[in-house]
Amino acid sequence: MNAKSEAVLERLYNFISDYQIANGMSPTTKEMLEGIGAKSKDYINRYVSELDRRGVIAKNNLSGRNIDMIISVRYDDFTTSKLIGSISCGLPAQESENNSGADILLPKELFGGGKLYILTANGDSMINAGIEQGDKLVVRKTISAKSGDIVVALVDDHENTLKRYVKDGDTIKLVAENDKYADIYPETLQVQGVLAYCIKAYE
Repeated sequence: MNAKSEAVLERLYNFISDYQIANGMSPTTKEMLEGIGAKSKDYINRYVSELDRRGVIAKNNLSGRNIDMIISVRYDDFTTSKLIGSISCGLPAQESENNSGADILLPKELFGGGKLYILTANGDSMINAGIEQGDKLVVRKTISAKSGDIVVALVDDHENTLKRYVKDGDTIKLVAENDKYADIYPETLQVQGVLAYCIKAYE
């Protein structure tokens, strides 16, 4: 096959794999047509047969979804989360959650279950905790926290921030992990989640 055909093969393989991960089953021929922008079933069947011949997929011909799972994945092996915006890692800001972000599947084997959402770190107040500008923060949704947890908090009913939650008797303060930021002593505080994981890019 020429370079153009190899590119089609790669695109089709990636579509099948992504579809299986997202849905726990294989796509139909029609869905593959739409997925890679092809126009002919014969065209799709030719490339599916070539992938089968190379051993990277296996056709089973038992149903319309006639490609065995490429990797052993099931939808219930994943937790569905959303990338829903940014969170201030500096002074509290009016950056808040919204539920319009894209769905992201996180493997339960790594991230566990429960209700998770993802925010992008914005600022430098948590750098001594290893949280830098642009990091993706996987947050476990909860309204309670232990002293020492890093939390997403709604401060004084309108400002959101990411800080370390510290409780000393009846006093609650939010502590930055950067000496240039003062501690915050909120009049009111609502915990919206506890940081579970920080995802970094190294490129």
